[in-house]
Amino acid sequence: EDAARKQIRAELSRSGGRVTPVQVKRRLAKLQSAEEARQNVAAMRALGAEVEFFQVDTSDADDVMSAMILIEQKLGAIDGVIHGAGIEESRLIDSKELADFHRIFDCKAIGGLALAENLGRLAWFVSMGSVAGRFGNPGQVDYSAANDAMDRICLARNRSLHVDWTAWADVGMAVRGGMESLLTDRGVELLPADAGA
Repeated sequence: EDAARKQIRAELSRSGGRVTPVQVKRRLAKLQSAEEARQNVAAMRALGAEVEFFQVDTSDADDVMSAMILIEQKLGAIDGVIHGAGIEESRLIDSKELADFHRIFDCKAIGGLALAENLGRLAWFVSMGSVAGRFGNPGQVDYSAANDAMDRICLARNRSLHVDWTAWADVGMAVRGGMESLLTDRGVELLPADAGA
């Protein structure tokens, strides 16, 4: 990880801009996410599963639909989907731009709607949501709205379920950027990843 940080700092420096810890952290997070996905695919294949990886921009309904067509061509009919896309950036609404709202809302709700509308009638659909969609959280109006939208999409579709999870321990959004201590200080009990899975 230290080598990756150094490389990211060097790349940012070469681009001529000011190098900040936030920029480094954002770039590093993308690399960590890609490595986590690679490791998960390798682990599933080692267990004997047939695994394919398709990169999709879930904020773009056309991209989601194109991926679904490609998946069906390559693997056959889709029997079910677990939709877990999401971005959380806690900031009060007066410090968010409309583009910030769309970045957070669209990746969950626009992609989720495209999935739900284009699945076969008999396919099941599970949306991994958050208690933020039910109770809200300070600075999460966009994230809460996306989760509420997914709840409503699932209510309108047969064979669908939206799960309003509490924050998960060890993995996911709640363990990034000090969010875990913020939640536990408020008395939120985190769900152990093994139990959640």
